[in-house]
Amino acid sequence: MKQIKIFLAAAAVMFMAVSCYQREYVPQTGAVEVEFPSDRVEVSLAEYIYLPIQQVEKSTTGAKAIYSYDGGTVTLTDGTTREVVVFKNNQEGYENGGDIIFTDESGVLYIRGYDPEDPTESSESFIPSADIEIRVPSFSRMRSLELQFTLVGEYLSPDGNNTVTFVASR
Repeated sequence: MKQIKIFLAAAAVMFMAVSCYQREYVPQTGAVEVEFPSDRVEVSLAEYIYLPIQQVEKSTTGAKAIYSYDGGTVTLTDGTTREVVVFKNNQEGYENGGDIIFTDESGVLYIRGYDPEDPTESSESFIPSADIEIRVPSFSRMRSLELQFTLVGEYLSPDGNNTVTFVASR
């Protein structure tokens, strides 16, 4: 009986140690090329705007897209134009003010592969994609927002669009 109690106590301690270990999930990806759908993407200005990145061709393997933000300009409703300020997070929070927030500041986007068993993904025109999500807290004070991005990852389309001008306007 004493051995069973010791075994259960040891198992409980091991379970607690393993459950407290922080894991980071990284999706499995392959050598799948990525690109922007076009070299200029225009959307309506809203609190959340989305910039798509897609696989070059349909693949059941996921892809990893690494992008960099290269700057931008904002035109306010009064007509003044200036450089975009990105909110920076620090220990105290978002104190520097700013125009945009990248909801994922890592610059890495995972694009899942398509599921051949899913009828909505079986058409030839379906290409797996994912979006860079950008929050624009003060969008109501802006007339337009123009941002430039570049894909900088390993598997880039040699003939596709690896740079984009992203324009959000009213």
